[in-house]
Amino acid sequence: MFLERPRVRFDGVYISKTTYIRQGEQSLDGFYRAWHQVEYYRYIRFFPDGHVMMLTTPEEPQSIVPRLRTRNTRTDAILLGHYRLSQDTDNQTKVFAVITKKKEEKPLDYKYRYFRRVPVQEADQSFHVGLQLCSSGHQRFNKLIWIHHSCHITYKSTGETAVTAFEIDKMYTPLFFSRARSYTAFSERPL
Repeated sequence: MFLERPRVRFDGVYISKTTYIRQGEQSLDGFYRAWHQVEYYRYIRFFPDGHVMMLTTPEEPQSIVPRLRTRNTRTDAILLGHYRLSQDTDNQTKVFAVITKKKEEKPLDYKYRYFRRVPVQEADQSFHVGLQLCSSGHQRFNKLIWIHHSCHITYKSTGETAVTAFEIDKMYTPLFFSRARSYTAFSERPL
């Protein structure tokens, strides 16, 4: 029964690679314009207790996967949150996650009086992600397809929430599972 039931995998990372070409700045003489090939990776790591980590970076998987071993990572760009599985009537399993940037407390110590008077509009930013869990090839549940991605900004002063939904296009390539043996080498709690 457990082997047949759709689930996210905890013994590795879901990885996608996105590549696109963009126009660069004109040369000094104005005769040609450079083109840049941009390449970046998205990593999503799920934990059994309902937590999730997401990272978007140009760094290769060989250097990033060891850093995602535990939730106590020192990577600044990491997004942390929680997820839940949902099975629809059409028998498709979807993963919904709400993730936010790690909170870092910075003391506000302004040297000059002018900067102390400028009010800072504080806001909480969270990303809502919807993924469809699929199987491909010989492995089960090793593919996540993007179905929803939005940014929710809540302003603390007014309580107002602004939602920006991103269009799911070819820039949102599917994430494929990559097993990491070091993730299962230890247990966080007694079995």
